[in-house]
Amino acid sequence: MTPVRWQRIEQLYHEALERDANERAALLAEACAGSAKATAKWEGDALTVEWKTEAFNARRKYTLSADGKTLTVVGRRSTPNGDVDGITVFEKQF
Repeated sequence: MTPVRWQRIEQLYHEALERDANERAALLAEACAGSAKATAKWEGDALTVEWKTEAFNARRKYTLSADGKTLTVVGRRSTPNGDVDGITVFEKQF
């Protein structure tokens, strides 16, 4: 993950936490604008993003630690050939 992408996800996460549930939905809809196949929603303190294409469906759940230094991504990608599950943990280095 690039530092720019990390920064954008962290920024979006903190912006959404400052809003109520209805405003969060609008913020996420705006962040996903231009990608009719992607949806995003909050599940507690985690951001869940889903993509649907003809070739695959994917779901990722992003959770940022309280100190903002660790981003955990739990994902699943489903294709006609099977599913792939994964967990990735990013530690902020800068």
